[in-house]
Amino acid sequence: MNGFSKETLLPQPRTERALQAAAAAAGLTIGILSFHRGIYNDGIFFVQWLSDWKLMPGEKHIWLYPHILYLPLLHGLHYLLNLFRETRVDETLKIFSALFTAISGPFLVRFFLTFARPALASLATLLVLFAPSVWYCTGGTKYNTLHLAAAAFALAAAARPYKNRPALWFIFGALCLESTHLTGFFLWPAMYLLHERARRAGNALQKNTMFRLAAWCAGGTLLIAGIVYLLDLAFPQYSSIRDYFKDIRPGGQNYWYTAAVELILRSGVLVPAGLLGAAYALAKRNEIPAALAILITFPPYFHFIGASRVEYQGGYNLPATIVWALGILLCLRSFRQSIALAAAGVLLILQIYFGWIEVRQPIYHNLNRETAESIAAIVRNDDALILYIPPKAVDFDLKDLRNLTRLYLSRVVSNAGELDGANAEHVPYCDEREAGELIQQIEKEIANAIAGGRKAFVSFEVWEPPDGAPRMHQLSSQLREKYNSAARHEPQRLLELVKK
Repeated sequence: MNGFSKETLLPQPRTERALQAAAAAAGLTIGILSFHRGIYNDGIFFVQWLSDWKLMPGEKHIWLYPHILYLPLLHGLHYLLNLFRETRVDETLKIFSALFTAISGPFLVRFFLTFARPALASLATLLVLFAPSVWYCTGGTKYNTLHLAAAAFALAAAARPYKNRPALWFIFGALCLESTHLTGFFLWPAMYLLHERARRAGNALQKNTMFRLAAWCAGGTLLIAGIVYLLDLAFPQYSSIRDYFKDIRPGGQNYWYTAAVELILRSGVLVPAGLLGAAYALAKRNEIPAALAILITFPPYFHFIGASRVEYQGGYNLPATIVWALGILLCLRSFRQSIALAAAGVLLILQIYFGWIEVRQPIYHNLNRETAESIAAIVRNDDALILYIPPKAVDFDLKDLRNLTRLYLSRVVSNAGELDGANAEHVPYCDEREAGELIQQIEKEIANAIAGGRKAFVSFEVWEPPDGAPRMHQLSSQLREKYNSAARHEPQRLLELVKK
């Protein structure tokens, strides 16, 4: 055999459309039922960029982001949703994630039907949707499901070319991949091989060779990069491009640990089963291009994710989950249908179990939101509120805490933790002048609230500072001269102050 098998006999169009509709509904349902209670890490930046808050020093509303399609589409969805009902920014972020998982569903079905009959193709689609990384991102404030949808479309257009203008759709898919995440080109080799499979089987135009398509994709990417560069120069007040590349750096985890957890474990059953399936197909020599597409995709993702050295809930591996699921199909379709379906069913049960382990915590609990809601239960919007949040209590820069307080408490809350705290680069948040201004600001806020007949609340640590915090001790001393402590609210760790 030459290794270039013909397409699997496709089902009737009505059957395929029904499966695609079911896949879209499944993706949307999984997302809606899995909305996270809070915001995922860098989601606080998207909240600030998308909001209509009055800008503070150093802030700007962003439209241009390295994954360039995300923010324009997100702004558009937020505007559209608010035409019908007032939608909070974090709600839009989660709806966006669920929506694009739903959009990926029909293209996943189209892709997998190229290689297997409807039952196995449907199971492969569910294996992707319930992958721990995909499931986590589907309900979260993350941009990764947009990239998943781009990957599903691009791979489907490559493996099963559209009849009208197939080269244009192939190039469009490749550029969507690159425009939704900078690592999009990692999937291009797989796309070329899958398209070559279709071409040699007579299911694609003979003139559209992988080299011709590669040249068009590279040219299109250079054009997009040039446009983005000019937009950044013209509208720096709406761009985060330079800040992104200036600030990005590897995290602190071990290379091998990061790759093992982020790429392999957070793909659930897909990586080991998919690579074994690809090796099996290669040994049988009946799907050489598809098997090579799977195997050639693994090294760049493994290295990139390992080199990132960052915990990201498998967010970088979403597009590759489609390729690993294809490896499973190539293997299972060699067996009797009953055996193949039983094996796929077992894999799906395991996949749901592994996925649930990842998503159950963020679905039901979020410390930031729960803390804010417990504070809001006792503190009115016009009461004075002084928190103490030290740098070690958050997984982002302390200055970004104001995005959460604006979202959950509808205001910027003074944080006494900035007085003696320092950022990840060990640069203090306040010099002597700034510390003095923050202390004055806190004292003024408390004084104005009490003078106006409102209440004033401070964190326990503001009244009883920790060791090694001289500025906190200065603030506490000055407050004790003017106020007495009153009611203590233990779960919220808030102390009410009253004038002496």
